[in-house]
Amino acid sequence: MLPYAGAIASRIARLLFPIIAGQYSRIAFATREAQENYELLGLPSRVERTTIWPIPTRCDCLGALEKQPEVLFLSTLEPHKGIDLMFELWRSSEQVRGAYGYKLRVVGKGGLEERVVNLAAEIGDVIVEIDPPRARVHELLRRAKIVLLLSQPHRYWKEQVGLSLTEGLAHGCTIIATGETGLAPWLADHGHAIVDASSPPSKLAETLRARCETPVDPHAVLSSLSGIDGRLVADRWMANGIIVGN
Repeated sequence: MLPYAGAIASRIARLLFPIIAGQYSRIAFATREAQENYELLGLPSRVERTTIWPIPTRCDCLGALEKQPEVLFLSTLEPHKGIDLMFELWRSSEQVRGAYGYKLRVVGKGGLEERVVNLAAEIGDVIVEIDPPRARVHELLRRAKIVLLLSQPHRYWKEQVGLSLTEGLAHGCTIIATGETGLAPWLADHGHAIVDASSPPSKLAETLRARCETPVDPHAVLSSLSGIDGRLVADRWMANGIIVGN
């Protein structure tokens, strides 16, 4: 029944979206792919539209940058987030774990919690934290050099942005992500690593090794950010049609 339900929902969306969207004078999209998708649904030509990257500002919690050799996976613990691939990658990264002394820290909650804990115990140098408070999350972002998110394609879902990616940027982290995130073009243009979601663990391990050896300088990451949060830029553009600070 699920394929039929999806087809019915798609048909309803195509019928209703132009009517609903036509009530607005301007719509700001966070990614180019989102804008293209909604245009395919029939976004009326009279509606002004633009793409404004949801790039954050430097987090207020940052003081002096004291990064540690840690790779941080921060996300819901679900299959489409690339959990199994992440552990396969880590098993293939002996140099990162040995010569460079990196640790992998997995932080989140979700349906694969038990599996994550068991896999981490098998490998031995993976730290798992289930659903820590926000203050702890900020602490972990402040210390991590790398934020890793290996989002995978899914029939009914796509990684539009990835909150952990924007939070990583706000804390001066180097990002490694798959091309599934809509933020991929911006990340690639600013020195971060974008990999193919179907890459084998050995190929991903090469990217991880290179980034762990020479991560983007945290100060350079922070200097690449706008002085105004992208969401606020979008809000101002929708209000008055002027883009400022992004």
